[in-house]
Amino acid sequence: MKSLDHPNIIKLYETFEDVRNIYLVMELCAGGELFDRIIHAGHFTEAQAAVIMQQILRIIFYLHENGIMHRDLKPENFLLSEANAPIEKSTLKIIDFGLSCRFNPGDNKSTKAGIVFTEPEGTRAPSGHTPEKHRSNLIPMVLDHHFNMKNQVPLTTWRRRCLLGSTTRPATSGAAVSSCT
Repeated sequence: MKSLDHPNIIKLYETFEDVRNIYLVMELCAGGELFDRIIHAGHFTEAQAAVIMQQILRIIFYLHENGIMHRDLKPENFLLSEANAPIEKSTLKIIDFGLSCRFNPGDNKSTKAGIVFTEPEGTRAPSGHTPEKHRSNLIPMVLDHHFNMKNQVPLTTWRRRCLLGSTTRPATSGAAVSSCT
């Protein structure tokens, strides 16, 4: 990770180890998690969502060009550098390379890592799993805010209702009402 040099990747400055712990000295990101900013904002404008997606795609391109697969992309693994800055002026930083791996072009990876994303419309949670374990995928989450801006019911709103206990999906133009399971 120390070899990575990109403005949207958290910097690892130094590591220290003692008998019990490994200490990582990393760049300070005072703006908090992208996930918290999404929840706090309620929705983003199309321009704000475009700024976020542009930064995310630049990160992924850089990592893949360097033969690194992150394998745990989710809003909780993106931090904002600046506190109290508007989202369109914030620098997004990817963190948590614990599940990442190196790969060569053409490699097929078959190991599942991170959170397995599924559409709640077509799947049931396996026994023992709670709805909280089935989180929204990052790209649909950002795009949902675009639909919210256009007065359409976004999936994230429906998923939040599922997590809060409401079991019916709000009707949209021509859409059938279904349960959250």
